[in-house]
Amino acid sequence: AAWSRRGSRLQRFISNQDADIVFLTEVTRRWEQRLPDLDPRYPHVRAMPLPNAFGFALLSKFEVSEYQVHYLNADRLPVLEATIETPTTPLEVIGVHLYSPISKRMVTKRNQQLRELEKLFTPTTNPRLLLGDLNITAYSGYYQRFLEESGLSDSLPSWKLTPTWPSWYPMFRIQIDHCLGSNKLQGLERKAGSRFGSDHLPLFCDYGFVK
Repeated sequence: AAWSRRGSRLQRFISNQDADIVFLTEVTRRWEQRLPDLDPRYPHVRAMPLPNAFGFALLSKFEVSEYQVHYLNADRLPVLEATIETPTTPLEVIGVHLYSPISKRMVTKRNQQLRELEKLFTPTTNPRLLLGDLNITAYSGYYQRFLEESGLSDSLPSWKLTPTWPSWYPMFRIQIDHCLGSNKLQGLERKAGSRFGSDHLPLFCDYGFVK
C-alpha cells in the first residue's frame, strides 16, 4: 500500500526488484507528485490519485498503448485497465483495490465488487494479469467463484500462499493481495518484500508467457 511515508524504502524495493511493471495502491495527490522520482526506469506512468484509500498508479518500463478507468457499483470504485506493449506481446493489466470486509455491510459490497469485476474479463487473445488488494483470501468461496468466472488463476500450488497483511503481525498474516494470470501466463515466483511502513508487505510476482 502506497500510503507509507517511507518513500525511500519503497524506492529501494522497486529498484532492487527491477520489475517490468509496478502497481501501487492507496495513492494520494502527495504520492502522485513523487511517482516520477521513484525510478527513472519507469517512464510510462498512469496514476489516479484519490483522497481515500482507493487511488492507484501503474509504472511500466514499456509503452502503455491503452488505458482506461472503470467504476464498480454505486460507490464508483475505480479499476485500472491498461494494455502494455511488452517486447513479446501486448499484455492486458487490470489493477484494483476492493473494499475491506470490516463489517457485514462491507463484506456484501466487496462481494458485489468481485461480481462486477468479473464482467471486465471478456474474451481476449492477449495474456491478461490482475494485480491488487482484493481484500479476500484464497479460501473464500467468493474468491474461487471469481477465478472460475474470470478464467484467471495464480498458477502456483495452493500451499505457496504469500501472506502480506497485516505487516506488523507476522503470526496472523494472511494473503489478501493477489496477482492472477490468464492461461497465457505461467506463474514462476511469488514473494513478499520486507516491511517499510505500510500495513501491507509489498508483493512481487514473476510471470512467463505461454507459447
